[in-house]
Amino acid sequence: MSKGRVHCGAIEANGLVYAVGGDGLEGTVEEYNPATNTWTVRSAMPKARYQFAVGTVSGKIYVMGGINFGATVYFAQPKVDVYDPLLNLWTVAAPLLSARLDMAAATVNGKLYTLGGQFCGCIDEYDPIANTW
Repeated sequence: MSKGRVHCGAIEANGLVYAVGGDGLEGTVEEYNPATNTWTVRSAMPKARYQFAVGTVSGKIYVMGGINFGATVYFAQPKVDVYDPLLNLWTVAAPLLSARLDMAAATVNGKLYTLGGQFCGCIDEYDPIANTW
């Protein structure tokens, strides 16, 4: 990585490792190729944030919730951004049912789940085909 990260996301997609966002990094995304031991800078997040959850479905990376970087007032966000590593392109998905941060994420049978987090003791299921929670 070009810089150390805190409160960021790290996830595997398509055999590569992605370091996403983090406090003070303005939405940077870097891709690590373990076969060549190299880092490549990728397209930055549309809105920089940290303390979010990150998950993958069908090779795409989902960044959910968190806190906006550089805000003067810090509020949890319901925003969900989707990164396609093959196209190096970000899109927007349906927002979380409740704004939150510091949650966990997991993928089961092609669906994404968010668990807990600050302000929510819940489990939500996301269907990427219907783009609904």
